[in-house]
Amino acid sequence: MNRTVNKHAFSLVEVVLAIGVMAFGLMVIIGLLPIGMKSNRDSTEENQAVSIMQAVIADRQGTDYDKESAIYGVPALSGTSDSAQWSSGDSGTCYVLVSGSVVQVNDSVTSEVVADSRYMVIYTLYSGTNLIVSGNTSPINAIMNIRVSWPAQQTQSSSAVETTAVFTSP
Repeated sequence: MNRTVNKHAFSLVEVVLAIGVMAFGLMVIIGLLPIGMKSNRDSTEENQAVSIMQAVIADRQGTDYDKESAIYGVPALSGTSDSAQWSSGDSGTCYVLVSGSVVQVNDSVTSEVVADSRYMVIYTLYSGTNLIVSGNTSPINAIMNIRVSWPAQQTQSSSAVETTAVFTSP
């Protein structure tokens, strides 16, 4: 009894083709990694900028109307003899450092502070006198436009988020 055993195996051509297809697929995946990482970084920075905008609004809302806000230095919204007066169109700038601390722009801001900053916050206050939002009986005291851009060193950065906040009289 002689038995012939049929052995089936891959030929050298099939192995080379399989390795070629796998190499092409890996090259595509590796080529897409930098794009995915940049997209992730951009998304993270935008989320942080939105959080900063929310913090500016919360800082102004959490401070008495006749006092300057504590963290971001937004002026008092209602005038008293003790508070800083503002007029429609007044704006201010502050920087958020890489460490997360906030530096308000004044005479003591140095180029080192700007160089260490990650975000630049610019707010502009507009008078809301005689404006009434539908369904709200309180007159609007101020409207604040907030722009957060990054990196802070670029004055005309294309990476920015912007919003408008409305503050009604208490």
